[in-house]
Amino acid sequence: AYLEGNSAAVYRETLGSFLYANAMRHAAVMIGNSSSGIIEAALFDCPVLDIGSRQEGREHALNVQHVPNSSGEIVRALQAGFHRVKVQPVYGDGRASERIACMLLSPPHHDDLLQKKFSLEPVLFNAPWGP
Repeated sequence: AYLEGNSAAVYRETLGSFLYANAMRHAAVMIGNSSSGIIEAALFDCPVLDIGSRQEGREHALNVQHVPNSSGEIVRALQAGFHRVKVQPVYGDGRASERIACMLLSPPHHDDLLQKKFSLEPVLFNAPWGP
């Protein structure tokens, strides 16, 4: 019904990574309870209204505001408004794959990395695995 009354609205089953990143880059706010709001949104300085307890306890950047799963609390948060603020993502800067590829293409030339070292000394385990 919403799509029928709004010619600018489009339904997509999935956006794919390119369109999703661009949607996040242009979004005024991300609303929901997705881990993407906790992890990726900070890379785009996108404000997040995280609803409910699904992401409770997860480390997050300052762009995330948590609200209970209550229509009154959600409406209050939306009425307060959102703005983009440059934040430091807590899960890295999104360039880990580049760094890993560089390391794999130019590994350190240390002979001690090539020879596996074994130890036959007994190992003591702590509870619950030990005696």
